Amino acid sequence: DGHTLYAGFTTEMAVVPQLSKNVKYSLDDFEPVAITGIVPVVLIASKNVKSNSVPDLINELRGAPAKYTYGGSVGSPSHIMGAWLNRIRNLNVTHIPYRGGAQAVGDVSGGHIDLFYGGVSAAKGAIDAGLVKAIGLVGDVRSSVLPNVPTFREAGVTDFDLDSWTVLLAPKGTPANIVQLLKQETVMALNDPQ
Repeated sequence: DGHTLYAGFTTEMAVVPQLSKNVKYSLDDFEPVAITGIVPVVLIASKNVKSNSVPDLINELRGAPAKYTYGGSVGSPSHIMGAWLNRIRNLNVTHIPYRGGAQAVGDVSGGHIDLFYGGVSAAKGAIDAGLVKAIGLVGDVRSSVLPNVPTFREAGVTDFDLDSWTVLLAPKGTPANIVQLLKQETVMALNDPQ
């Protein structure tokens, strides 16, 4: 009836159903209402990493197979991004499973892991404090809060792009007129700066 909605994230809505045979749902079980946000992602590096740019980092990682690590929850955008860069650039960076981004940012800051693909909001404090290096942004445009950090695309890695998003969904079978009203109201809310 439109009174029960689900606010989802990339991992549980798009990735987990592909990875686990135990999951009993898919995106097909929902009516899409709206993409409520695109999460800007930045690759951060510990001070153990010498490089300060995407091309230099790729060369550094390639020159030391299995020496470097990256963190991310299993199946999370962070995990997939690291695996994807490994694949498209023939790298061997070891994935270290994490429960969440805050722990991973802290461990990059402390030099316990080398790299993490984190939400800009989660990583910005460590970047501003000089605890980690911001290497590159995932996506088409620079972040307004990290204007000096180039995108992977700008750095010549044009085949590396994965959005991390949040979405609002209704159960399959919700009447179309209610879904349409929810879409209109959500767009109105998203367009309101407050």
